[in-house]
Formats: sequence, C-alpha cells, structure tokens
Amino acid sequence: MDDIEIFVPSRNRSKIGTTWGIIPPSMLTLVVHQSEVQDYSHIPFRRVVTHTVYKSAGTRNHVLNSVAKGKWLLSLDDDIDSVGMFRPRSDGKLDTVRMSGVDWLRTLFSFIHLAASSGAYLVGVAPTTNPLFALKHRVARDVFINGPCYAVRVSDIRFDESLPVKCDYDFTLHHMSKGLKVMRADYLWQRNDYGKKPGGRMMYSTPDDSGDAIHMLSKKWPGMFRLNTRRPGEIILLKRTATKL
Repeated sequence: MDDIEIFVPSRNRSKIGTTWGIIPPSMLTLVVHQSEVQDYSHIPFRRVVTHTVYKSAGTRNHVLNSVAKGKWLLSLDDDIDSVGMFRPRSDGKLDTVRMSGVDWLRTLFSFIHLAASSGAYLVGVAPTTNPLFALKHRVARDVFINGPCYAVRVSDIRFDESLPVKCDYDFTLHHMSKGLKVMRADYLWQRNDYGKKPGGRMMYSTPDDSGDAIHMLSKKWPGMFRLNTRRPGEIILLKRTATKL
C-alpha cells in the first residue's frame, strides 16, 4: 500500500477526529491549516502537509497540487468512525460487516489497482452503510464518488472552489464530462459523522448552501443529473451502469 499516499484533511478536530483511531496514523498524511499544526502534534502521522486555505474544496485542491500528474492518491475525511463491506447471505440479502482499518484499506487498494488497470481515474466506495439500501452490483460506473473517501489519478481537473458544498459531486461530473472512467466499489463502505461534528465544513456551512450548490451544478452541468425526489438536497446521475471486475 506504499505506492498510494493516504491524505486526511482536517480542520479544528485534533481532539475529536476519529479516522486515525481506526487507521494507524503512521499510515496517514495529515493535511491541516498552518495555524493548527501544533494542535495535532501529539498524533504520530506519517507526515504533515500545511496550507492557508479555508474551505474544503481549496484544501482538496492543495492536495492535488502536491501530487505529480498521473499519480494516484487516496483522501479520507477526518471523521470516519468505522469501515467495512457488505457480505451476501444465503437468502440473497446483505449483511453489514465491519472490518479493521488496515484490512479495509488493503481491500480498497486492491480495487483501486484493478480499477486503474481498467482505465479509471476516480474511485470510491458505497454511499450507504445500510444493507437495505446497498446497491445490487459489486462495482458501479457513472455514479457519484463521495468526498469522505475517494481515490483519484491526478490530472488537470480540480474541485470547484466557488461551490459552497457538493464539490465532490462537481468533481465526479467534471471527470465524466471529459470521458474519464469513474468506478465505485459498492461492496465496501465507510461511515462518518457528516455534518454533526464541530469543525470541518461546519465552520462555514449555512442552511441554504446545499440548495445553492445544486442550483449552481444544474447551470454548470445541464442534463447530467436529476433531483432525488425521495431525499431533498440530493441529486442522481441520469446514466448509471454496472460492471463486474
């Protein structure tokens, strides 16, 4: 797993971050605002990358700019509290199985390498931890890759820093608009406290930012997605395919 560096952007969560509680911090590169470096000094990260930006899109772009074009990186949010996979049962249903952080990473890295050999540029894991809503295919293409866990082959594509939120949705759409393959391991999952912990995005989030972002995305990428009528504030790609690896 040494060939792909694992970055963990963090903001004001030195004492409440959970990712380094399930994955050894010696495997992780912390990405932190230069004003907070000392706050994280008690955690033995592999290395530390500092920046001076404020919002998550800018932080993610700082990471992309630090990695050579054509190389892969893995980015994990700082509030991931459990990881695992969906395991089929004899009755055809799925069980949600927890894994150790190291075993999960080993499985994810195997998928990243397999996806890369198939020409993928952007890779992720399932967007749900609920087996009732888990997708039917082990691997999906033409789907959104969620920001809490994504691997990317660095190109000229960057996150849109004008978006208040949902920059990961835009990042996916940008790759697809360039004809670059996007693949998701729907048999793997991660869980994080999205929008609950202080710090991180909550430092600048507003009640209207999700709606504003969707409006901006609709103007930027017309015809590529629709609103999710079951979940306000969410969108669904118009085209979705699945494949086996």
